[in-house]
Amino acid sequence: INAEYMGFPSIFEGQVTADATTVTRTQQSRDNFLKGLRSAGWNGPVNVTTPPVCTKGQPVPADFSILRFFDVCKDYVSFTKHNPWQPLLDETAVPYAAAAATQLHRLLFTATFVANRTLAQQVAFTRGFYGTSCATQVDVDKEYDQLCSVIDHPSGEGLAFIADLEEFIAKGPVPDPPLVTNMSCLAVNSLLQDLLSAASGPVRGAHLRFAHYETTTPILSALGLVSENPFMWAGGNISQRQFNGYYMGTMANNVQLVVFECAASPAPVMKVQLFQNEQPRRFAGCEEDLCPIESVKAFLAARACDVEELSRRCGGLQCSK
Repeated sequence: INAEYMGFPSIFEGQVTADATTVTRTQQSRDNFLKGLRSAGWNGPVNVTTPPVCTKGQPVPADFSILRFFDVCKDYVSFTKHNPWQPLLDETAVPYAAAAATQLHRLLFTATFVANRTLAQQVAFTRGFYGTSCATQVDVDKEYDQLCSVIDHPSGEGLAFIADLEEFIAKGPVPDPPLVTNMSCLAVNSLLQDLLSAASGPVRGAHLRFAHYETTTPILSALGLVSENPFMWAGGNISQRQFNGYYMGTMANNVQLVVFECAASPAPVMKVQLFQNEQPRRFAGCEEDLCPIESVKAFLAARACDVEELSRRCGGLQCSK
């Protein structure tokens, strides 16, 4: 893990602020990251913020809506309960999951049991089996040993495609409603404020945020890093899809904005580098990786909002737990 942070002490100065949510695994990620920084030689000040709490029946704290907007956006909560994309997903799933369902049921159940189950029931069981037993193993390592070995590779790839479609209809850049992407606007505004602060202060630090797949995917969509509809690959070469758990997802949804002071005449200029999973990416409209900060500010401002606007987009904000 040290190798991941060896350049950090020489790049950043000033304070590191680290945010997480009330969910334990985000705090564990934060703490392990900070341990990595310390072991790599970082000795600067660290501000570990207290995760905001949203209590049912109480007003939603503004800070809570930055990293867990999906929890408090009333229209989005309703959308997930009655997702209009679900019928298309179920229809698309059958041909991709049928072969795996046959293999799995043949191994685990008697012929009589299988004969009493419809194909739809078999497919539903198989998708659940994949999600609980194989998805991380296949998506991260592309391995099919242990439990996943009962499914052949083509069938496993089909189940991975269906799993990605499930994530897409809940968290991805679905065109209808655009709320799924637009509800990240307060988080984008937080990025914008950090960008302004980093560009103006004589001592520059870092603001780290540790959140959720439900947080990062809408932000990636808002930044234009995730844009395609993976349903377009149904019946085609599904390995070409952009929305792909092999390359992004629960364990791989990192986004970074890094401000550089570049030498120029008559005065230095500020530029911003965008990274997705530690790989350089370009902001839309920028012709090179290092984008002028004024262009990035305008790009983010067009996608940012305050709490009042977020509430309007969401049909209200509400603590649900």
